[in-house]
Amino acid sequence: MEKLDFLVRFWDLRVRYETLGVPLNKVERLELLSLLQLLAAGGEPAPVEAIDACERGLPVQLTAGSGFLAGDLKDLSPDRLVIGAVGPLPTGQRTILYVADAVSGVEYSVPCVVLWSKDDEPCLIGLAPDGVPTRSEFTLPTSGFFRSPLAMLGQSLTTRHRASSSHFRALPAMKASLTAVEPTNPARSICTTT
Repeated sequence: MEKLDFLVRFWDLRVRYETLGVPLNKVERLELLSLLQLLAAGGEPAPVEAIDACERGLPVQLTAGSGFLAGDLKDLSPDRLVIGAVGPLPTGQRTILYVADAVSGVEYSVPCVVLWSKDDEPCLIGLAPDGVPTRSEFTLPTSGFFRSPLAMLGQSLTTRHRASSSHFRALPAMKASLTAVEPTNPARSICTTT
């Protein structure tokens, strides 16, 4: 995940500088040069034949037609990404690679173009970054905005009533009045007492 983070920053700076012509400030130019040196020291990417298609990689999603294609990130270099997936994508198709890391709370979106596809089991798809990638942080909703019904299972009935809105606070009184309707015939009573 760290390598992907470095590469997303590298692709962002490179595309902004080379393709879009956006001038980089002094710090960004220094960062781009540092990343270029770091990536150049990494050597050549592994040949496609050496990539183990059956080995589990980082889970990713690709846009494909009117939906998404799930896959695994098998290999990563400055010029290509290799994805293992169930089915191939056509060469030249534009797609967006989506990766999310729930531990660090970071998600990445990388626009790509399909360089090649090998129709094996599982198939391998070669992608080239093609556009400005994004890196964003996501957080879980704060307490009070979202409450899972599963989280409430461990709470007592009275605690749930206090946490809920005011119209539910009348339930104990309604229960008592409903059981008092016909106390002589418990079979016809709506609520039974335990």
